[in-house]
Amino acid sequence: MKKNVLFWPALIAMLMVAIFDIWALSRHGTMGMLSMNLELRLVFIAIGFIALAAVLASVLGEWYKSQGRMRLGHHITIVSLILALPCLLGIPSAYAVLGGLAQPSIGDTPPQLFVTTSTGAYGLPDLAVTFNTAQATKNSLTWGKMPCANDDEIITESKATRTHAFLLANLEPNTAYYYRLGNDAPYVFRTASINSTLHFAIGSDAHYGLAAQPTATCTEMLRQIADPQNAFDYLFLLGDITHLGFFSSHWNKAFNELSQATAVIPVRLAPGNHDTMFSGFGNFLRYAYPNGLPLGSGGKLWTRLDIGRIHFFIIDLEWSAEAFTAEQAAWLENELKNTPADDWKIVLGHGFTYASGFIDGDWRRHDNPETVPLLTPLFERYGVDLVFSGHNHQMEILAKSGVTYVLCAPFGGALSNPRTYESPYSLWYESGQYGFADVTIAGNKAEIIFRAPDGHEIYQYSLVKGMN
Repeated sequence: MKKNVLFWPALIAMLMVAIFDIWALSRHGTMGMLSMNLELRLVFIAIGFIALAAVLASVLGEWYKSQGRMRLGHHITIVSLILALPCLLGIPSAYAVLGGLAQPSIGDTPPQLFVTTSTGAYGLPDLAVTFNTAQATKNSLTWGKMPCANDDEIITESKATRTHAFLLANLEPNTAYYYRLGNDAPYVFRTASINSTLHFAIGSDAHYGLAAQPTATCTEMLRQIADPQNAFDYLFLLGDITHLGFFSSHWNKAFNELSQATAVIPVRLAPGNHDTMFSGFGNFLRYAYPNGLPLGSGGKLWTRLDIGRIHFFIIDLEWSAEAFTAEQAAWLENELKNTPADDWKIVLGHGFTYASGFIDGDWRRHDNPETVPLLTPLFERYGVDLVFSGHNHQMEILAKSGVTYVLCAPFGGALSNPRTYESPYSLWYESGQYGFADVTIAGNKAEIIFRAPDGHEIYQYSLVKGMN
């Protein structure tokens, strides 16, 4: 009986490691993470070897005992138990953290004004007011044009829930609206124009939840974006909104900080690799585009937004090319092909194609050999004008074959190392400061201004559609 008892811990440890590895490798983004990160690959391999060594030591210990060498067999069995112990304790803990069991609820978050994929009767994307509560509650929202009136629309939830979403549909262009949750103070926002100028901000890689994140710097950028005098119509955040998306507390931190701008500036979030790791994938789907909101072309991870003659194609590009599935590629090609050639085509996504950069471990963080052949032929064939990306925490303008590529990632994560490789398509580059892209499109001209957190201009770049 003693023999059996001493054998089981090592076997259980091996089974736990095998089950955990199968679970982890089946999660969205894990293969991309392992392909880009040598240290994590070594961790996975080391854990497997430790569990295997525990089983082999246990078997060897029992064999020595069967040969009458009880003392040696007992010592080897003790070694197997020591090897098994980290697996027996660590695997359940790792699953609880990575699987989201340690932090099941996001808690209370302030309202966000999300851009949905449905288009209203006046040609603008419908918006949605979303927020979360620690406990299930039933809420009402009043909204309408400014000034507030007694006959404005009141929406009441049909049941108590923790994730709340109220659709603001059929918004008229260039019009001031308000919304109010219950008896709270109203939030006021202004809709974009359709046939004149569109003004939007783009940032990426805020990494909310990172201990070293410069919160004051991020706050200053959000203040610039929210300032009515700067008149931004939209904000696009291109992934890595959170540092570790499987922590609900990081999403809570993100929404609490972002709300100073995104409660009144409509925002759209693209998925990044840090957002979707392990149970972070479910968190992104749950919090970045809650259930109940309309699903247009594509879905929650990739979609298109149409504002007059300006079309945004949001793609799922995370670590590298692993998330860019055949289904997504077919969708993107069909959407680009069926969009008028004279209209603006703007692609937004976390991962980059062309970029200057450096070697990170055993991965080349520049001119990505996986995404370039998959995506750039589509961009060039169907006349994409602008491609905005993040992932590398730097600012850069590149141009190739009529397509302008913009990296706008230093919104809060650790700044990238200076480049050791300069892309042959690079026109301008900066990696030493935080900032965001301020973009204005008027007629056939686009102006891109990189701004520092305090709003001052770092670099300005202009292009005329079809002539860059």
